[in-house]
Amino acid sequence: MKKLFFTAILLVGFSGVSMAGNPEEKKEVLRADACTNWAVEQVNADEVEFGCYTATEYTQAVNDYITKCKSH
Repeated sequence: MKKLFFTAILLVGFSGVSMAGNPEEKKEVLRADACTNWAVEQVNADEVEFGCYTATEYTQAVNDYITKCKSH
């Protein structure tokens, strides 16, 4: 019985020690700049005029507009 009790105490102790060194996860916050906002607005306007894009087409169109914005 003493051996079981001692083993339980050790397990609790080691689990507490192993968790003590883990830092909290930091969440990355992405902020949109002016070019990104403009690109999304342009693509949304294109969708209204020409029809819906697939996810891949939407991403590519946004990236194209961002590149165009940053080149000026």
